Amino acid sequence: MHNILIIDDEPNITDVLHTALSNNYNVTCFNDSLKGLDEYINNPIYSVILVDYYMPNLKGNELIDKVLKINPKQKIIAIIGSIRRSFLEMICKFTETVQVLEKPFTIKELETALELAFKYP
Repeated sequence: MHNILIIDDEPNITDVLHTALSNNYNVTCFNDSLKGLDEYINNPIYSVILVDYYMPNLKGNELIDKVLKINPKQKIIAIIGSIRRSFLEMICKFTETVQVLEKPFTIKELETALELAFKYP
């Protein structure tokens, strides 16, 4: 079973995603980006990390950058409300590891993104 780390500052989002995914995956959630990064550093066991782009403390792009410095092959799904050019420029450097899922999204769209992430090593 795949391990998924979800980092989003909105508890209602992490609650819904945890409920939707926990039957098929081992899901760990954090509502604080710094605590989520600390979890990843101490337990780099996650097949995929879902990261909200707009968070206090450590923004999604900063978190993604730090994770990819630890493991350049880590699969990440960035969750974003509206896509900005600066974000796209950053993501383009990591097209093999980072996907973008724009809010609002369905659980089916998330599952498709997860399947794609698991498909490629």
